[in-house]
Amino acid sequence: MTDVRIEQLVKNDFVTRCFRDNADHDYIAARVLYRQDLAPQFLWAGLQAVEKYIKAILLYSDVSAQGLGHNLTRAAERIRQKTDSAVPWSEELDQFLEYLAIQGANRYFTYPAYALGRELLRLDWAVWVLRRHCLPSGVKVQYPVPRVLFRKWESGAVTDVWPLVPKDRYQIPGGRLETILDRGPATMRAGLVWHNFYFGRRRRKQIRGFRVKAWSANPTHYLHPEIFDWIETKVDLPEGVRLAFRSPGRTKSGRPQ
Repeated sequence: MTDVRIEQLVKNDFVTRCFRDNADHDYIAARVLYRQDLAPQFLWAGLQAVEKYIKAILLYSDVSAQGLGHNLTRAAERIRQKTDSAVPWSEELDQFLEYLAIQGANRYFTYPAYALGRELLRLDWAVWVLRRHCLPSGVKVQYPVPRVLFRKWESGAVTDVWPLVPKDRYQIPGGRLETILDRGPATMRAGLVWHNFYFGRRRRKQIRGFRVKAWSANPTHYLHPEIFDWIETKVDLPEGVRLAFRSPGRTKSGRPQ
């Protein structure tokens, strides 16, 4: 094996372990937090997961992920402009990435927070769409043959099972989620498959008992803008919040319009 080949394998190992594997763990953590009704923490972990998946796509393509921070919209645009990745971008995916970048990063409750109630389902879908493109060049996802089809092939009942394999089911060779589903700790596996349409040993057609958890809240300085001057001298605030309170459109009550 040439030195160049070895160097590329080491680089891919860095991306896999530091980004994709960590993203898989963040994704499971997000699902567990959602189940425990910890919505802001769920959104933060979800942001971390999606951010790492997107950066993994860039890095596997030898494209820099520097300077992106938590800006998922800019990261997605970099994928579109500088890689050959076949991620099926859609308006729905872009809208969710924008929402997650804003609400996920709202860790200190510095601007109004809200959820419409189906964010877990949207996160599952976004991870399913993005993750299958988190692969080194030359590596392809695998489409497992359902056991019943494999048995038919063994018995000679069918000669070619691959046209019958559902192409929306995939496995990443050596992926952490696949390992967890196969032989991982029971608690991690339970966190991954709970109410999950996309990851599990079987494909769900419906979910029973799922509760839509819509909520919204305003931070203290939006409710009492008279203390904003004090807050601004004590803590770091997002630039967008500072501009909103200092804008010419600020109302007499102090609230940004």
